[in-house]
Amino acid sequence: MSRFDRVKNIIIGLFMIAWAAAIVLIPTFGYPFIVVTLCITLVVRGVRSLVYYFTMARHMVGGLSILYIAILVLQLGLFALSLSDVPRLFVTVYLVGAHAYDGVIAVLRAFEEKALEYPKWKMKMLAGAMNIAVALAALVCGILIESTAVMVYIYGAGLVYSAVIKIVSAFRKTSVVYIQP
Repeated sequence: MSRFDRVKNIIIGLFMIAWAAAIVLIPTFGYPFIVVTLCITLVVRGVRSLVYYFTMARHMVGGLSILYIAILVLQLGLFALSLSDVPRLFVTVYLVGAHAYDGVIAVLRAFEEKALEYPKWKMKMLAGAMNIAVALAALVCGILIESTAVMVYIYGAGLVYSAVIKIVSAFRKTSVVYIQP
């Protein structure tokens, strides 16, 4: 990771913590903040994936799947943005889906890193487990408890945890592979 990437991750992490604080401190406005955050995140992720497809992935084996995923994510973001009054269940499904997907992928990568005897697999396993825990908490809160305020607190806690992981990864030493001529 370059110095620019490290500084960028620290700034993004601090911004995420500030955003989570704004969401949690004003719970009445927290729900619209969550909707806006989810919409912007999905649209940005979809556009970035489209740019990645057109610049690099179209030349790769299986690159077409990246295009399909990019279009799907972009459409989900634009669909949520187009709704004037987003139902709570819709946001719950987004939260559960995003955190569960990220959590399962992180856990699977951690198992792969453990099999390859990579010493830092525990951090990835912890991050995946926490994402799965946030997904389960959002599922219980959104469907069983039906409390918008509790969902705002759970989303804020998940955002703070993601920010802390991003900041910690910026300070962690990474190995650089040099190719000797």
